[in-house]
Amino acid sequence: MNLEPGTKLGPYEITAPLGAGGMGEVYAARDIRLERDLAVKILSAEMADNFERLSRFEKEARLASALNHPNIVTVYDIGSSGNLRYIAMELVKGSTIRELLRGSPLTLEQTLDIAAQIAGGLARAHEAGIVHRDLKPENVMVTRDGLAKVLDFGLGKYDLSNLAATSCTTIAAEGPLTVDGRILGTVDYMSPEQALGASVDFRSDQFSFGTLLCEMVSGKRPFQRASAVQTLSAIIEASPQLPENLQLPGRLREIINRCLEKHPAQRYPSTGTLASELRGVAKAFEENPLLQAQTENPSHVERGTTRQNIQFCVTSDGVRLAYASAGAGYPLVKAANWLNHLDYEWDSPLWKHWLAELTKHNRLIRYDERGNGLSQRDVKDMSFEQWVQDLEAVVAATRVERFALMGISQGGPVAVAYAVRHPERVSHLVLINSFSRGLMPRGTEKQIAARRALQTLVRLDWGKNNPDFKAMFTRFYIPHGATPEQQQWFNDLQQISATPENAARIMTLIDEIDVRRLLPEVSVPTIVFHGTHDKVIPAEEGRILAAEIPNARFVPLNTGNHILLAQEPAWLVFLEELQAFLG
Repeated sequence: MNLEPGTKLGPYEITAPLGAGGMGEVYAARDIRLERDLAVKILSAEMADNFERLSRFEKEARLASALNHPNIVTVYDIGSSGNLRYIAMELVKGSTIRELLRGSPLTLEQTLDIAAQIAGGLARAHEAGIVHRDLKPENVMVTRDGLAKVLDFGLGKYDLSNLAATSCTTIAAEGPLTVDGRILGTVDYMSPEQALGASVDFRSDQFSFGTLLCEMVSGKRPFQRASAVQTLSAIIEASPQLPENLQLPGRLREIINRCLEKHPAQRYPSTGTLASELRGVAKAFEENPLLQAQTENPSHVERGTTRQNIQFCVTSDGVRLAYASAGAGYPLVKAANWLNHLDYEWDSPLWKHWLAELTKHNRLIRYDERGNGLSQRDVKDMSFEQWVQDLEAVVAATRVERFALMGISQGGPVAVAYAVRHPERVSHLVLINSFSRGLMPRGTEKQIAARRALQTLVRLDWGKNNPDFKAMFTRFYIPHGATPEQQQWFNDLQQISATPENAARIMTLIDEIDVRRLLPEVSVPTIVFHGTHDKVIPAEEGRILAAEIPNARFVPLNTGNHILLAQEPAWLVFLEELQAFLG
């Protein structure tokens, strides 16, 4: 059906055709009442004649019209004129990403800018409970001023049947999200759960976004194969294919890889976190693109003149652990603690002063514990004993014979247990705001009940974009003197580091720790630091460590922060004492 200029649909007058797609035709139009230009999409006969599809379309169009975000095309109206059904929306003058990609891949600066905008729009929609389900280059427009606009929220639901005889580029039949087990989506940009015909949530959009991001930086789709069936198989089973010589900032490569995780639980717990990470990469690249570009090995990340090398090892029970080495000198191994993410921490306002100082004179070795950070998330078993064995696995992988061992918070009891088992390997033991007993062995009945309630909240709200919940944790860990940037980073870390279930599991295990009986068996030189007003771990626990570990030295720090901030006086005291202890 072709509408001539001058055709009226209710209050809208058609001015020119813009294009056509699986859902129908799109025209430029004029709103006679408000005297503004807009776009009108005329629904295809198949869509308009199917009551179920039409009802779903109208419901989701109403939801989409409620979204107010600069990176989402605004839906103004839905209506009918005669036998025609239409949707009126914002008219965007520019090019789709597909059109931008026809010449060559976008520059990295363009990609980062556009990708951060797209993720911001997706985050807003996901917060409102709307999932796009068909994110692809054709559904994102970029204006002449560089403003990205995501089209068709909740509208692009494609029914893919009869795949064997159809190419990837021609499948665009409309249909509901799930019909009799058939697989739905636009093939090249589908998530594994879409390819399997399973239910989807906002994390499906993250996978599609990762595919789109790959195409933006390389000009290639990471799972595209010769046929639709082969493409679906690759989406479900294969690793993404990127050009071997592709140079990307290490953090951007990590973002792409996480978006393209096969299991939704291993993607981002919120798209707001994804958008925040992309903005951080864009800012870092803008400030110093030469430092961010990875020209040799994507596992290397530069920060100043210090490099971090992220690698992986496998534990005795088959769990994949991520560990990192940075700096040069006598080895200093940091036992993992809750809320770790090797890559995200590297440039963080909370940890970068720690990393800068600890790598000045030492080879610093860190790792993410199982179920956390870059390490394997879907782990069946998790226990204190396995945490100690994980430390053993990392030490074996790095091939260090003798080293100083540092334990912060939960990492302290793990370090104590390791030092008792392997005293010949540990030259110095450093314990910071740590403990020998979790809440269960030392807490009151009231404290334990409160913690159980908190664990329930973690399972329900962890990873959601709930500012009150995130701020509660942040104030608990860094209550004094934290900058807004530091607070926001810690807020985001809660979503990035672990899934809700894993966060609750780790919290439960921390509460059950009891290594007090091991303290008299520690035979290596030990120094204990503890904040005098620490709300996370009572100062008494630090005093117990220092009193019951033979010949341990105790250094009280005048702070209420569980993580020492660069701007507080206690940080300088800590550095001076640590350097004197390690020599």
